[in-house]
Amino acid sequence: MVAGFLAVAAWETLQPRRALVVSTARRWLVHGAFVVLGRVALWLVFPVSAVGLSIAVAGARYGLLNRSVLPFSVRFVLTFLLLDLVLYGQHYLLHHVPLLWRLHRVHHSDREYDLTTGIRFHPIESLYLQGVILLVIALTAPPVSAVICFELVNVVQTFFAHANLRLPPRFERAIRFVQVTPELHRVHHSLEPSDHNTNFGAVFTFWDRLFGTLRTEPHLGDAQFEFGLKDVSAAQSVRVGNLLALPFRSEPRPLTDSAVPQAVRQAAP
Repeated sequence: MVAGFLAVAAWETLQPRRALVVSTARRWLVHGAFVVLGRVALWLVFPVSAVGLSIAVAGARYGLLNRSVLPFSVRFVLTFLLLDLVLYGQHYLLHHVPLLWRLHRVHHSDREYDLTTGIRFHPIESLYLQGVILLVIALTAPPVSAVICFELVNVVQTFFAHANLRLPPRFERAIRFVQVTPELHRVHHSLEPSDHNTNFGAVFTFWDRLFGTLRTEPHLGDAQFEFGLKDVSAAQSVRVGNLLALPFRSEPRPLTDSAVPQAVRQAAP
């Protein structure tokens, strides 16, 4: 995790896509606080890691991915694909289940976009994400080495996908056929709500292609592109207390005709 963080941090420092406006130091302190809070919550609720659980259930009789009838290489690949598909499904639900979206709003409320955006999660959301992964591992008993490999790749990929990084266009277009790139995932973090329900993939892009959720360009184009949520200001987006309370506050309702003053409706063409 540390090596991946430092590598991507150095890369985005040398080749930034855009200049950041909100204080980087303040954002990184806030995001670091969420890492600590998330880790504490996980230690209290789930006293076992994904790798630790995969070791514990390796010899289980009910496992679907520990059957010797399948070659190890096949079980390894299936584990990697399954865990990435689970992350896609989790992310999809975070945007389509109202209760989960309340939690996920903390992640989307960042008004900037760099590698630390990838560690900005409400502690309760961290419990949801880890709980589902642990359940899948418990039911399938995948190879331990495959779980270790996926955990390592996913950590580095999370930093990479959220990086404020400018890649050579030809290179970016080539790797996006397989891998989620910063250029693709930044669309998902657009201030425009219609962009939120796109690009849910974690490592691979073919899940988005398969389920029709891939979007390569923001809805309003780059000229009007911004990050964050419309109801969370830049100042509010770097206050830990405000972010912890965000899921429990009422979301703003869309402006309906009945909510528009009569004088304004009469003056409208």
